[in-house]
Amino acid sequence: PLTRGGVSSMARAAVFVLGLLLVSAAVAVPLQTGSAEVAFLQEGTEAGAQPELNVGNNGHDVVLRGSHSLTPKTDYIDKNLRFSMDGVLTKWSFFCKGNGYLHLQVWRRATSHDFRDYELVGENIVTAKDGYNLVPVVPSQQIAFQAGDVVGWRQGDPDHTGASALLVFDEGAGGDVWANGAPLPCKCGEHKRFDEALPQRTYSISGTFRYFPDVKIKGLVMDRDLRKLGHNIVGRKGADAEDLTRISFVDTSLKFDSPGVVEAWFKHGGREGTITFQVWRQVHNDEFLLVGENMFVTHQSVELFEVPRGDRIAFQVGDMIGWRYESEPGLLSFDEIEETLGQPNVRWTAPDTDRPLVGKIAFFPESHSDSRSYSIQAFYRDAAGVVNAFHSRCKVDTDTIAGHDVTFTITSHDMLDRPQVKGGKPWLVRVSKDDDPQFKQWGRVIDVGDGTYVASFTLYKTGQYHVGVSVYDEPAEGSPFALTVHPAPPSLRTTYCTGPRVHDIVQDHWSVFQIVVRDEFDNLSPIDPARLSLLVRSRTGSHWGVQIVEGGTSFAVYDAAYVVDRTGTFNMTVLMNDQPLEESPYTLQVRPDVTDPSKSFLLSKQRIVIAGELTTYKVQAVNFTDTPRIRGLDRVTLSLVGPENLEATTVDHHDGTYSLSWTATVTGVYNATVLVNSEGIVDGVFSVRVDPAALDVASCVVEAPSHLVLTAGVPHNITVLPRDRFHNLRPVEASTFDAVVTRMDTDRQVDNVTQFVLPDSRVQLTFFPVKATRHKFEVILAKTEERLPEGPLTLTVEPGSLSVKDSVAFGWGLTTSVAGYPASFSVEQRDHWGNNITAAAYEYLDRPWSRFGEVWDVVLYGPDKFNRTLQLGDKKNGFYNGVYTVTRTGVYHLHISMHGVALSGSPFAIHVHPADASVTTSIIVGQGAHHAIQDIPSTFTIQARDAYNNIIERCCSDYSFQLVRDHELVTHSQARWVGTAHGVDGLYEVSYVASSVGTYQAHVLLRGEPLKGSPFDVEVVPDVTHPEHSEATFEDHVSAGTGATVGIRSFNKTSEPRLRGGDDWVVVLSNPNVEDPVTADLTNFKNGTYTATYVPFRAGEYTMTIRLDGREIQGGPFTVTVGPGPTSPEQSSVRTPVVDPVDGQVEAGTLAEFVIKAKDAYGNDRLQGGDTFEASVLRPDGEALTDVAPVDEGDGTFYVRFVPSQAGEYSIKLALDGTPLSGSPFSLSVKAAALDLQNTELVGTCAHTAFEDKPCKLLMRARDHLGNVRAVRPARWLVSVAVEQGESASDNCPTTIVPATEDNTEFTVTYTCSSLGTASAHIGLAGSDEEFVQEIQVKAVLTDPTRTLLRPASSETLAMVTKGSTKTFTIEARDTEGEKRTRGGDTFTVDLDGINGVSEHVSGNVIDMEDGTYMVMFAVNHVGQYTCSVRLVREGIPTPVRDTPFTVTSNPEEEEEEQEQEPPKPPEPTPQPIQMKRVQCCMRA
Repeated sequence: PLTRGGVSSMARAAVFVLGLLLVSAAVAVPLQTGSAEVAFLQEGTEAGAQPELNVGNNGHDVVLRGSHSLTPKTDYIDKNLRFSMDGVLTKWSFFCKGNGYLHLQVWRRATSHDFRDYELVGENIVTAKDGYNLVPVVPSQQIAFQAGDVVGWRQGDPDHTGASALLVFDEGAGGDVWANGAPLPCKCGEHKRFDEALPQRTYSISGTFRYFPDVKIKGLVMDRDLRKLGHNIVGRKGADAEDLTRISFVDTSLKFDSPGVVEAWFKHGGREGTITFQVWRQVHNDEFLLVGENMFVTHQSVELFEVPRGDRIAFQVGDMIGWRYESEPGLLSFDEIEETLGQPNVRWTAPDTDRPLVGKIAFFPESHSDSRSYSIQAFYRDAAGVVNAFHSRCKVDTDTIAGHDVTFTITSHDMLDRPQVKGGKPWLVRVSKDDDPQFKQWGRVIDVGDGTYVASFTLYKTGQYHVGVSVYDEPAEGSPFALTVHPAPPSLRTTYCTGPRVHDIVQDHWSVFQIVVRDEFDNLSPIDPARLSLLVRSRTGSHWGVQIVEGGTSFAVYDAAYVVDRTGTFNMTVLMNDQPLEESPYTLQVRPDVTDPSKSFLLSKQRIVIAGELTTYKVQAVNFTDTPRIRGLDRVTLSLVGPENLEATTVDHHDGTYSLSWTATVTGVYNATVLVNSEGIVDGVFSVRVDPAALDVASCVVEAPSHLVLTAGVPHNITVLPRDRFHNLRPVEASTFDAVVTRMDTDRQVDNVTQFVLPDSRVQLTFFPVKATRHKFEVILAKTEERLPEGPLTLTVEPGSLSVKDSVAFGWGLTTSVAGYPASFSVEQRDHWGNNITAAAYEYLDRPWSRFGEVWDVVLYGPDKFNRTLQLGDKKNGFYNGVYTVTRTGVYHLHISMHGVALSGSPFAIHVHPADASVTTSIIVGQGAHHAIQDIPSTFTIQARDAYNNIIERCCSDYSFQLVRDHELVTHSQARWVGTAHGVDGLYEVSYVASSVGTYQAHVLLRGEPLKGSPFDVEVVPDVTHPEHSEATFEDHVSAGTGATVGIRSFNKTSEPRLRGGDDWVVVLSNPNVEDPVTADLTNFKNGTYTATYVPFRAGEYTMTIRLDGREIQGGPFTVTVGPGPTSPEQSSVRTPVVDPVDGQVEAGTLAEFVIKAKDAYGNDRLQGGDTFEASVLRPDGEALTDVAPVDEGDGTFYVRFVPSQAGEYSIKLALDGTPLSGSPFSLSVKAAALDLQNTELVGTCAHTAFEDKPCKLLMRARDHLGNVRAVRPARWLVSVAVEQGESASDNCPTTIVPATEDNTEFTVTYTCSSLGTASAHIGLAGSDEEFVQEIQVKAVLTDPTRTLLRPASSETLAMVTKGSTKTFTIEARDTEGEKRTRGGDTFTVDLDGINGVSEHVSGNVIDMEDGTYMVMFAVNHVGQYTCSVRLVREGIPTPVRDTPFTVTSNPEEEEEEQEQEPPKPPEPTPQPIQMKRVQCCMRA
């Protein structure tokens, strides 16, 4: 089926016929040529459901017949089983005798002159069983046939050796079976001649098939202008390989011979997938430009794809057909064909090429090894035959009148903008209305037949239209065209007046109606209002009234008004152009103007009014014609019944209206009744609600006594009655009233009042008292602050209940205290609102104070599980006092509570600080209190404590220090006093310097009083370095060649650091493997510190000694490890691969390994990896190898490994961070591996193809398994070539082998085969059973007609012949190289046709001499000139031989020449039967 919603051809034909009937029934005019599209469209869509493809059968009845026979190796065709249209075979049915194989075939008449030649289109080889068989064919093997193809068969298995099933048949008239006895089966595309007639047989065979749809162009059956380019769509066998996916193909043999447009694609293939059909243009050699492409999804073996018009590809002369497999390969099947142009016809892009884009150039560097015939066809139309809508011409008028025909001419132009000279194009004219999307009208198109078309249509409704002119869905130039349809002239028949035909009107009242003017098609048609008039007359014929006609507010609509001043019956005639309308006259019934209460109504009706306000209603009196009255004198009343009964005051305005006024002061709902002349009017009974008037402050009431006693924290409600001036309770919002509350003790206002509206409209003011005191309470109007008449009120607030959480404690004893000193605090009792509960708060109450004696629980917790309960003293005024004394410093917690409820802030954190320092408890610590070094500062520490042994963290500077020797105070020159420093955690540092050696007494005083233990003795000793107390710092791991340092700090006997230099420290590093030890250079900083510097060069483990006067420093001797320095590319070593000691080479295919040993600049081996060595390997051909990066072993060793595959010199470059290693680049010589016979290379055409009896040379190269050329001694080669003649027989071809190069790597093999077929070249080596076999096709030498010669017999000339005598000459066949053929087998034809008045055709008799020459004999029966054509026929295609055709002159016989001298005689008539036989023979030839 057609893709993208296409429909089969027969289905379209059926719909077409149905559409013709429908259109013929709906349209009065006959259907014109070119409008067939209308028959297929209903509301713009194709009519009818999409049917399946037609299914048919081609064959005889499959029944059991009486005969069967087997003629081995024979093909049959039945010319009666001929297909009538294109299609595909889906199943076979047949009746056979026996079990075996059966070839079911389809044949096609060949293109040769002989009617007996047929070409095999395709075949299905099936396994048949005895009896009836029904064999479905899988889609990939279904045979595609064309109209005229016939059914055939061949009995026998594919190998022609097994059992065969026999088709049964009946002898008798009606059969037309022909046979061919050729022994070999025929391949698809090959020819056979069926010359054995079996005309009386009817075989039991039938094929079921599906017809292909005809190519459709927009619903029309394809016309004869469509052309086809491509190969026949037949059941081909070949399929492209899996690796040919996403590759574009181009068939250089499929070239367009004229410009045009591709409209459909036809293909055959055995797979499903996405295929893209393409058109390519060759730019230069391998460069092709992609002109366009169409992508389709294929689902079955044979498909036809119609290209939408917008996607059709326009091409030029010479463009070629191509395709591309998008997802799956092999979507097109193919057959291999014989090369005719010397090059394969199908080329493809490289596999790694990106998808080509339209308008871009792609490269096609590759081609198939053989020419191929793919199952692909393109249906196209020449540019001259393709109608182009844009270039076509037509013009449509912009204005027309409703009902008038619109006619215009369409001139078709082709793609080259040339006028077409014939019709047949489906031009369509479609009219649409701008304001009506549903409107659609098709125009009539008449095909004139000369490329022009006359289109017409008629529109009856006014408005804006657009006319679309298109062909094949493409709009013509300027389409769509705008068209305005104007109305026709006004019509008396369709013009009418609004309203009833009998007008019931009132005396003296104006009556208005409208006149709507329309044309004959009911379109509004404007007219000059002066042409419209009214004529009113009484029944007696008198004219009456006044008439007014003027333009209305709408298009073609006019207002008319009139008035009659007396009662009675009148006739009114409406005139247009002084002619009455068709529906005139109208009857006027004029009545007097009397009020009708049932139609009178209230003009205004207020349902909600305000108390005390005047309310007025207005009544409109209406007469019986629903016309408002214009006179008064009616009696109109209004009664209201409710909380009070009221009557309204009536005022007559004497214009048909009345005013009713009333006022109510009591709120509520009233029932109102309006009467006119004692009768009810429309909606005259209704209810009215009277709402209160505005709020009146003077009328509002506060519901409360003048004096109240309240409790703090307890809300109190006071109610206000909001009323209007009539004392009606008026609903208000809660915020309408507000309260002003003032504390009388401070005269400050408080904002503790909220408002709330009660359901009965009263406003409740809620006061929330907080402070225990007297308050003044006043109610005011919120907006105006106007006070209500009652007030102000006095509110007395007493304290609330005691609240422990809200009571407070205060005093410095709650936060801090000093050890040994009393600390105090107080507690105040309060209620929840912070009111002090005291008697003073009740001075204005009449009852006594009775809230004394509450019990508070007070507990003090401290360090070391301190726990003490305290008693509070009651001051009888709401206050309580507490006192406590503690001696230990630290943080204490005071808990105050009542009945388990903690006081706010409880527990309180109290910090107890120490008291003043005490001489009895302060202590002295530190080495400086007993020992000192001469001229070295010495220190000791004083720990300050108070009398309770508490450490004093921070204290005053009341300490002093004295140094006494021999009961005399040492002067400052003998002892330098530093004094006390700031204390941290109670410690005070004392520093001093003694300049003399001896014993001193040290005195420490606090405020002049000695501390406990003072004075004490201090021994001063001299300052000398002691190595056992001195220290050294150094790095235990250093690098070779890098300077290292050792730091030395000298300490004296008391482990105090020395402050002077002068010590001769000796630092030495020794290693048993290093001959010379390393001695460090010492630097004296003269402050007791030293630095020793050394530089090691040999890696290893060293022993380092640091000595002073032969004594080792503390912790010595030490161990220092010297590691290698940074890697040096110059010192690093490389170990090359092991080579063959004989030739110094390595064999290809073996591992080559370079080992790098990293070293530093001093030759020390690197013991760890991490170096960035680089390696690059270049093959002999200059190509760099990949994946040769050095492998780090992590111990300073790196491996570079690769396997050389190419023989020759390799270059290996090794470097470290870009610096080459010593010896780099390295060279490695690689030789070829062992000979691999299976990798032997045969070069040249003779490696695959040879021609009979012609020496053929090929080049042979010996290679190893990696493809390297290897030398072989010529004597070792064993080469033979033989043509297979059967299972065991063969024809040996003489073969020689000689070296082609001096190094014995290439050899020339020459062989000559005299038999056709497949030859096998066997290549081996002496002493080895292995051999390499190559198949070679030995083909026959083809005769080249352009080199073939014609040889006349003896000395005769070819151009002369004698009438009636036999003429002979020889055809000497020659091949493409001009050499004489030595074999026969060619088919030559010789034809002579008379010219210049001679009407005779003679076919020469050609005899094959089987030595490359052919004898030709012929005779002519007339005198005159003939054209002699000699042709070589190959595969049914005749080709003229060189120097032909040529002219042959026929001369008369000798007797005739003598008779010419005699008087002329009438010629003897030729016998009619003989002449008829000759004519029939000539006609057959």
